[in-house]
Amino acid sequence: MKDIEIAKMLLEKKAVKINLKNPFVFTSGMRSPIYVDNRVLISYPKERRIILDKFYYLIKQNYSDKNLIFAGTATAAIPWAAFLAQKLETPMVYVRPTPKEHGAAKQVEGQMQKGSNVLVVEDMISTGGSSIGSANALKKEYQANILGVIAIYSHTLAGASKNFKKNNLNLNYLTDFETVVDMAAKSNYIKDREKEGVLKWKDLGVDWAKEMGFN
Repeated sequence: MKDIEIAKMLLEKKAVKINLKNPFVFTSGMRSPIYVDNRVLISYPKERRIILDKFYYLIKQNYSDKNLIFAGTATAAIPWAAFLAQKLETPMVYVRPTPKEHGAAKQVEGQMQKGSNVLVVEDMISTGGSSIGSANALKKEYQANILGVIAIYSHTLAGASKNFKKNNLNLNYLTDFETVVDMAAKSNYIKDREKEGVLKWKDLGVDWAKEMGFN
């Protein structure tokens, strides 16, 4: 279990939505009972401060904050990288999903020295694809030393864990799927009998919809 306060915040500010009757459909076509959009949190100063303080503690516990550059993944994590860079008074960059098709054809925007220590910032983790892509772009363009990836939330899917391990990337996050679902049940956002159905999604993945009776 991860940070309970953050889990409660995500539910209260509707950054996380849970719906068993009408599951959400991802771009891939996969159905899910949970949808996470942490972009809404940038609109709340108090909640921003709490998240930044917890990120700061996480960084202090797991990484050196000296000579550190934050790299936000476009677009949702760019504000969080900027907030952190301002708080720690360090440089930042952001990473596009793909290189620009014009101009300098860069994928990493901003300036940094080659071989810099970089911490990739994400708003949420599903498969880990955007984090890995960003890390590879930073290595390619700047031979960056990737210290790891930090995120507000993770689905903690087995596939993501394998992807990070395969790419030798360290991941730390503030809260996760199990903590949010548990908090949702305790706060009566969902009923206890619904909790089991939601938790099945993590284990069943693409087979969850069929198991739950959705076509």
